[in-house]
Amino acid sequence: SVMALSKTYIYKVYSSAGVYIKTWAGADVISPFEYAQDINSPGNEVVVQLARRADSFGEGTDIIFRNKVKVYVVDSDQPNGALIFQGFISKYRPIHGVDEHVEVTLLGYGADNLRRH
Repeated sequence: SVMALSKTYIYKVYSSAGVYIKTWAGADVISPFEYAQDINSPGNEVVVQLARRADSFGEGTDIIFRNKVKVYVVDSDQPNGALIFQGFISKYRPIHGVDEHVEVTLLGYGADNLRRH
């Protein structure tokens, strides 16, 4: 029997012009992928927590207001990844203290726009 792959999520980050910058995955992403009931409704928010230092979290490189982010799920059904969410960085804030990280909010384009971006 083939061992079932657990679900993993990868976040591919692009500039607002659509140029690939980098991928958030693995230990960099410390939050579960969560979204509202209808994932493809416009204005849907996804909050991503990245395990980065609050004073050097990628601001100006991958973490820029309006950068585009595409989220793919990878599992035994979709070993090459399936696009499940597309949006842009609408806000971000570094979190200081013991649980230091950066919280990035993605605002979804909605299903109508999935193919256009």
